[in-house]
Amino acid sequence: MFLGVFLLLLISTEVSVSAHRILVLSPIASYSHTNFVKSMVNGLVERGHFVTYWDGMLSKNQATDYLNQTANLRLLYSPEVHAISIGNVVDFSLRKKPNDALFDLPKRVETYCKTIYRDPIFHQLMDSNERYDLIILEAAINECSLPLVYKFDAPFVYAMASMPMPWHLDAIGSPMAFDHYPQISTAYSNEMNFWQRTYNTLSGIGAIYYWRWI
Repeated sequence: MFLGVFLLLLISTEVSVSAHRILVLSPIASYSHTNFVKSMVNGLVERGHFVTYWDGMLSKNQATDYLNQTANLRLLYSPEVHAISIGNVVDFSLRKKPNDALFDLPKRVETYCKTIYRDPIFHQLMDSNERYDLIILEAAINECSLPLVYKFDAPFVYAMASMPMPWHLDAIGSPMAFDHYPQISTAYSNEMNFWQRTYNTLSGIGAIYYWRWI
């Protein structure tokens, strides 16, 4: 009997030690990106981690539905952020004119940042005394959430459902092999000729400085 109790306590201790508190930030979202992030969150929850998830696509009904809440999953709902996120429908014709989306970024980023910085959830998190072992940030134009990474002083991971932007590669110190693969503001295939490689490289480097200017 004592051996059984000892083993039970040992197993419980091992589970509690291996479980981590994780904050997942995806306030500015879209349908396709949310499918990716939700799968990741569900996987973390199933493995016993305690996850706080700020999901821009989350509706009020989903946030209050007890079926969506578990002992180790907390969902954060923001009405104004939700209104922006459900409007993020990608026009795939942009593949023929990708620079249009790039030049539209300053206006979009300004709107997103103002919305996030006046959101009650952002201030709730900024005022929180909770500690997190890891922060996962959905990278697609969610840089306005980076102050939360600084506030909680926790390791963080950029996660993205599509190919990274040039400035994401720059931020994490990743090699930027623009001469080998097309970057997101061009519509080239992976088989580029010399002039396409040249333009792809110059526009990729230009996009990094453009983002810094924004």
